[in-house]
Amino acid sequence: MSVVEFSKIDFKKKRERVFFKSITGNNSQLCVFKLEKNEITDHSHPMIQYLFRKPRFPVICNIDGCLVGARSGQDLQNQLDAMELRDGAHFPLVDSSAEGWALVAEYMVISPIVADKRWTKRKVIGLFNQSNNAKELGVAYSERGLSAKRFDRIMSEIVHILLNPNGHHTLR
Repeated sequence: MSVVEFSKIDFKKKRERVFFKSITGNNSQLCVFKLEKNEITDHSHPMIQYLFRKPRFPVICNIDGCLVGARSGQDLQNQLDAMELRDGAHFPLVDSSAEGWALVAEYMVISPIVADKRWTKRKVIGLFNQSNNAKELGVAYSERGLSAKRFDRIMSEIVHILLNPNGHHTLR
């Protein structure tokens, strides 16, 4: 793990007259906003909304290669509140019934309307194994014996790893 001096991180333009810099770790994120004179900002995320229906939890959401695992809607909300999401971006999400979803960051809406509708066991394992999370932890989920495992069990095990990154993980 590399050490970054926060004071040496440059501010990025969020919008006209509003700048920010951030640093993210495994369990926290630090953001600093710099406003030009007489500028105000509200850096709160709206509550997650669901289009048509809710996904079956637990879920995994891929935020630019960093996976967010959640056992409930509130769990997902809490984790997303701590992240800086790109406006206009759509982030893929998979639920425990193997259905594909999308998080539309601009509106904080989770939608079942996606091109990649059905996920396989191998695909969700591949997503985890290629993620920044797995690389940082130095772990990989085994693809052996998949026929004996239900999709929801694989999801639960991966979400457990994502929610407990400092735990000892024995992957079967």
